[in-house]
Amino acid sequence: MATVGGDLPHLGAAGLVVLNAWQWRNPDAPDWLQTLSPVGYYSATGTLLACLVYLTFQGHVSPRGLLRVLTRPLGVRLGRLLGDATLGVFGLHLTVLYVVQRSGIGGPLRASPTTHDMLIRLLVVIAVTWLIVLVLRRIPYVRAVL
Repeated sequence: MATVGGDLPHLGAAGLVVLNAWQWRNPDAPDWLQTLSPVGYYSATGTLLACLVYLTFQGHVSPRGLLRVLTRPLGVRLGRLLGDATLGVFGLHLTVLYVVQRSGIGGPLRASPTTHDMLIRLLVVIAVTWLIVLVLRRIPYVRAVL
């Protein structure tokens, strides 16, 4: 199966996931690494990881790829529905995250949340943001904006 960039995106993404997992709350992580790219939403490793994950998935969405179900009519319709709403999700997700954090969903608000807290928040923010955007997109004027 041919993928975009061969195995490089797979290996790079796996390596950055391992690096981030090791670096997260690890007192043995070198100061230069924490300074250059701390684990976080806007870090250099986070940005590069997002690009590599995109390339990895793009390589698997093909009639013979692992995600071939996405090339069938139902997968294409679902992909189009969600794809058309991504700008709205991008624009709204930080607001939803703020509300979720302030409401205490996923544990108390603290400077260094636990992995459990972060996963709960991630799932809630994704679900709530998509739901809000998909509902708002049913309004004709809003659809043109989102």
